[in-house]
Amino acid sequence: MPEPNIIGAQRPVVAPAGYTRGAFALARSTGVSLYDADTVRQWIRKVDKIEKERVSESEISDQNTPIKREIAEARKRAVWHPHPDDPPKG
Repeated sequence: MPEPNIIGAQRPVVAPAGYTRGAFALARSTGVSLYDADTVRQWIRKVDKIEKERVSESEISDQNTPIKREIAEARKRAVWHPHPDDPPKG
């Protein structure tokens, strides 16, 4: 069954090492976007960076609430007791 033609739908294709001239011609004639693996890696790094910044900003604002400060202080004072099944240190 043929895929429905959705206006504005993207049809990306990713290859690890690039494309031949024939692949470019075929992609152009069918509306497919070609990307190499390095481009996808760059996108992933960019998204990771944005997400880390977002989480970092969220953590900073979260730490300014009284209950969060209290929890952070309690964690500083906490004493760790190993579980009997934990392997010995050293």
